[in-house]
Amino acid sequence: MKPVYTKYSTRHGGHYVPAMEHNGVLYISGQLSMNPETGKTPAGGMKEEAKQALANLELVLKERG
Repeated sequence: MKPVYTKYSTRHGGHYVPAMEHNGVLYISGQLSMNPETGKTPAGGMKEEAKQALANLELVLKERG
């Protein structure tokens, strides 16, 4: 497996990457709800955090094609 780093990766300080790739398959097991531009979690509770996490997932997928 090969770690996948993107220009959209947030600087969260964790010990994980946005995705892993193996044999042409992209594996994404989770995304943080941090905004990649501000490094902050959005205000507004779980709904807004879920929207941000899905937006982060979309950014990874778009970059990887």
